[in-house]
Amino acid sequence: MNQLVIIGGGPGNEKYILPAASEAMETADFVFADRRFIDQVTNPNKDIFGSLSQLPQRIREKLAQGSVAVVVSGDPLFYSLTRLLKANFPEESVTIIPGIGSLGYFAAKCQRTVEQAVYFSAHGRDLSVDTICSAAMDGKDVYLLCDKDHDPAWVARGLVEKGLGHMTVAAGSTLSYPDERIVTAPAAKVAKMTFDPLSVAAVFGRESGDKEGTQPVLPGQRTGQKPERSLLCDDAFIRDQTPMTREEVRWIILGKLGLMPGDTVWDIGAGTGSVSVECARFLQGSGGQVYSVERSLRAVALLKKNREKFGLDNMHILEGDAMEQIPSLPVPQKVFIGGSGRELKDILAFICRLGRNIKVITACVTMETQSEALNAYARLGFCDVDMVQVQISRAKPLGSYHILESGHPILLCMGRTGEPNEQN
Repeated sequence: MNQLVIIGGGPGNEKYILPAASEAMETADFVFADRRFIDQVTNPNKDIFGSLSQLPQRIREKLAQGSVAVVVSGDPLFYSLTRLLKANFPEESVTIIPGIGSLGYFAAKCQRTVEQAVYFSAHGRDLSVDTICSAAMDGKDVYLLCDKDHDPAWVARGLVEKGLGHMTVAAGSTLSYPDERIVTAPAAKVAKMTFDPLSVAAVFGRESGDKEGTQPVLPGQRTGQKPERSLLCDDAFIRDQTPMTREEVRWIILGKLGLMPGDTVWDIGAGTGSVSVECARFLQGSGGQVYSVERSLRAVALLKKNREKFGLDNMHILEGDAMEQIPSLPVPQKVFIGGSGRELKDILAFICRLGRNIKVITACVTMETQSEALNAYARLGFCDVDMVQVQISRAKPLGSYHILESGHPILLCMGRTGEPNEQN
């Protein structure tokens, strides 16, 4: 296959395009570019992205004829198209040329170092001010890629509503262009301003004047109360008739996943969302995100109700078959497969193509699923493969005595993705 080059175009001004990026644009046989960069591409064989869902196929058609360059805004390694493209094309055929990200440019303009900073994007994602507040109140600088619905004033208004109007907010619009605008002021002042949709924002932590010991108020939480992080029992969830991973099994799964702050998690076959909710509660405020994939309309309705009940802005629900949905998701660090229909082998193979060291747990109830999972983990080259069979017995009255009534055994098949092999 001919070479696919993913190029970072920087914040917008052509002065910030790296020489290597300019050279790659000129020498490629064809160039696809973000609309903002199309006029900066001197190569006559060029076109804008158009529909992102159709872009991989358009690239594939051009790759059959020669090399292709894709020019994205900012840095292609940060909330960009790179994950989508790497999931659709062999890794050995992809070259990445980094660019100057708009948030890095913005931090330089604000003269802030970023060793302890955290980053969020509102582009196509659900995001609440609670998440931003939690990170900022830990003393970190928080940077945000904005969109038209989540601009710097939206961030500032959220801070004001939580009694944090004194915190410093920085806002940058049309960065690197002649009409660049950068504002740094208390949130109470920024909340009353208007901004261009092409904006970024930052909230600076305690060193910018925040009161020591103040904490944001999270959903369902009173002022001064610490967030409740204990594991949930089954009766905490809205269930209806949809099957749910029982609490004892769910607690084992959470322990085996080994979640870390900032993790991206996929829950495939999410059902009522009990595993998704537990993961999202653990990750809330750390930047971690949970993507719940479910094809049952009834279960999707319950997922939404449980997400709303627990106030989880970092839990994203996707309706449909897994193999239709997961190619568009960010690369995960952890995956739980609670239900896969007949797509298990395809799902595991796809995850393996995303890279190494992704922890995957598959819950198997039937003997057929157990056999399929074990064979796939071995064939696809998973590392550190382990199996745990869980069977929960509950006490049941029998006259004046009690007996233990057993549920179905569940096999948890676990492993980490390794080097992709030829069978993958």
